[in-house]
Amino acid sequence: MKKNILFVVDNLKLGGVTKVLTNLLKNLNYNKYNIDLLVLHYYEDMQIKLPDEVNILKGSKIFSLIDENISTLLREKNIKKLFGKCILVFQIKTGIIKNKIIKYRKKSTTKQYDIEVAFGDGFPYLYTAYGNSKKKVSWMHSDVIIKDYSARYFKRIKKALSMMDINVAVSDKVAKAYQTRYEIKNIEVINNIMDTEEIIEKSNLIEPVPFDNNQLNFISVGRLDYSKNYEMLLNVTKHLIDDGYNFKVYIVGDGSEKKKLEKNITKFKMEKNFILLGRKDNPYPYIKNSDIFLLSSRYEGLPTVILEALILHVPCISTEVAGIYQILNKSYGIITKNDEQDFYLNLKNVLNNPEKIKKMKNNLLNYKYDNKELINKIEEILK
Repeated sequence: MKKNILFVVDNLKLGGVTKVLTNLLKNLNYNKYNIDLLVLHYYEDMQIKLPDEVNILKGSKIFSLIDENISTLLREKNIKKLFGKCILVFQIKTGIIKNKIIKYRKKSTTKQYDIEVAFGDGFPYLYTAYGNSKKKVSWMHSDVIIKDYSARYFKRIKKALSMMDINVAVSDKVAKAYQTRYEIKNIEVINNIMDTEEIIEKSNLIEPVPFDNNQLNFISVGRLDYSKNYEMLLNVTKHLIDDGYNFKVYIVGDGSEKKKLEKNITKFKMEKNFILLGRKDNPYPYIKNSDIFLLSSRYEGLPTVILEALILHVPCISTEVAGIYQILNKSYGIITKNDEQDFYLNLKNVLNNPEKIKKMKNNLLNYKYDNKELINKIEEILK
């Protein structure tokens, strides 16, 4: 008899957590499970391709404001959403949200779930904790010591996590961060599943990659927001260009800091060397054809995009974020301190010694990412 399993997420915006969830769902055995996916903040134009066996449930209007940002709503003068968001914040902080969740679940949920997985930091923990599923699992993605998006609801989140049967962290550092901040003990570490075949297949599709073959081309892929720290990468690029080095940095992605970045690119006269390519549905040809992948993030849980670069045999230079030591070593790349000066010095060293790039690329020819052990661990969680 199949088990009924519910996964709960804030949203399915393009990004790391969504990609991790998609890869996980693709690798489940649907002869064993009936899978429902509750998307608390559902968008009609979502472009995520999920397995046909997954049944998507839409969250109510009450929960659709979960991932809205108050400062953004103020800037946009969206009074209706702002009012709703403030009510939601009040409900969570006072604990009233528990009754709201229970009431909504009674009205909308017709199944008794054997297992429920809160697959995202923050509100999904609350939603799952106050349900009646037989087994409750949290899936933790963030280094909450560096950045805790749920800090204002600390007591509520701590209580919800204490109600879980199992907590899963995507990296050792994420596990340690949750243990330290939320005093969680029953944590299992399971790294992210990667769709290796799809990554390689998509990387071979013909795309108009605008790289200059007469110089080094560096690539980065990610949201243009504070966490990815592209301002630092722009400053590092400017200093090295001023030092006389000739190379290009391409950024694939879109986000809230796009206009700010564009303004500073123009200010620094870096239009020819720091190039924003915008969002690409298929970033893999860009990664594959680059010389080095750059990750300048302030914080990550486990940088999936680094794994994608390694699968495509592209060396990486990355800041010291959670999970990086588990996936990147000196044979395949360089880990810098999370500051501008150290990133600058390491990138400069590579520019002075381009043979290092060739050596790392040769090392990566034998690189393989094995999902089998990870899938076995997930099967154990779902027992």
